[in-house]
Amino acid sequence: MNTIKKAPRAINDTQEQTEKHHGFIVSQDKRFVDVDEAMYILKCSRTIACKAIRECNDILKKAGKFTIQGRTNRVTFYQHIGYEERGQNEI
Repeated sequence: MNTIKKAPRAINDTQEQTEKHHGFIVSQDKRFVDVDEAMYILKCSRTIACKAIRECNDILKKAGKFTIQGRTNRVTFYQHIGYEERGQNEI
């Protein structure tokens, strides 16, 4: 049986710039907030975090943007919760 081995991926700068943050690996170029991260940021239940993400995605859909269920754009998320500077600095 022939096995195909993949060449090891080159580690780029963004992979090296990750930091461990309360159990999350947060990359410097992470553009989306997922439900678990929203729960941590908002210090709330999963239901409330999902609602916040859904509201952000509705804003993006009205602007004609593509959205992914369960994740939302980091900048839009921080604007929606009233903390605009952080979202801009993290991208």
